[in-house]
Amino acid sequence: MTDTDSTTPSEDHVRDLHEFTLNTHMRLGMRIGRAPTPARMWAYAAGTGAAWAAHRLLERLAVVDPDGVETFAAELAEEGEFPDMTDPYGHAEQLGFPAQAWIDAEYAARDAKHEPVTLQDGTQICGGCSLREGDTYAYTVPFPCPDNPANPAELAELRQLVVDMAHPDPCRIDHNGGCQEHFWFPTDGTPCPHGRAQALFPDIKES
Repeated sequence: MTDTDSTTPSEDHVRDLHEFTLNTHMRLGMRIGRAPTPARMWAYAAGTGAAWAAHRLLERLAVVDPDGVETFAAELAEEGEFPDMTDPYGHAEQLGFPAQAWIDAEYAARDAKHEPVTLQDGTQICGGCSLREGDTYAYTVPFPCPDNPANPAELAELRQLVVDMAHPDPCRIDHNGGCQEHFWFPTDGTPCPHGRAQALFPDIKES
């Protein structure tokens, strides 16, 4: 989570813990697919499981005598189930928490502009791709980043790759729509990629 996710603690500490665990479960779950490494993906997945387990534990403590620790332990051992992780949104709604606001905040952070952030050592990272955790970063992505569609260096490199790889001779289209010159014979009518590249970049000169 980030420092902007925290809320002012209330006098109901159990409710505060419910809010934290449900928020963590939902938002870490949304980050799993974007994890940069398998290790980070596992950390997110484990984090959601731990948060959900904490929420279920708090739910149980709300109805079990706080002094009956042995009774609670016996019930937990007898039940022996893995924490149900089916509907954190529904639980949050039932408790009156702004579940949709948490989701919207996560999407807003995910869609943040790919702007440079300068660290204390002078390194520039992408604020939209790097994951901030409090006052530090869980992981960083150098700026300019590959995911930034407005990255001029990336676009220039891609353009040069197309120019270098495209054949300069013009297409020779046969009666079936294939290109004899570049050995392009699609079954779905897709135009020859060499001809498309030449149309996009006229500086691909004929040899």
